[in-house]
Amino acid sequence: MKIYNILIKRDSSKKIEDVAVIKEGFSITAFLFGVFWFLYNRMFKEVVILIVLVAVLQQITKISSEFDKVALEMMLAIIIAFNANFWLTHKLKGSGYEFVGIIHSNDIDQAKIEAIEDLDKNVFSDKFIDPKMNKQPHILKKIYSLINKIR
Repeated sequence: MKIYNILIKRDSSKKIEDVAVIKEGFSITAFLFGVFWFLYNRMFKEVVILIVLVAVLQQITKISSEFDKVALEMMLAIIIAFNANFWLTHKLKGSGYEFVGIIHSNDIDQAKIEAIEDLDKNVFSDKFIDPKMNKQPHILKKIYSLINKIR
């Protein structure tokens, strides 16, 4: 099972306008397409930063070997791939979305359906982890209470 972040956007009357589901972890599309992934997700500030970073790396690699150049490019692509979904979540939070919680599911479509059903019922299932810790699955409540006892 994979872990997904659930974000919702509400209109002025507090009704849910949109539900965004973002996968946690490595983004293969960001790894393969880099700048184009950022452009597709309308993350223009990140595109500018990435272009400047690539230009700086190209200047650095002029004085180093071809292997170093390839290694730096691969490291940059891996760093981007591991952080792209986090940066997308952060961007959505800044554009009016509210982080609701985390859900684990087999695929993104199933995660969105389960999240919408749980939001609609206003009761969260065991698959949904509420960041406010007031509607947690049973095992998480025990862990949380143990941590509070230790403090």
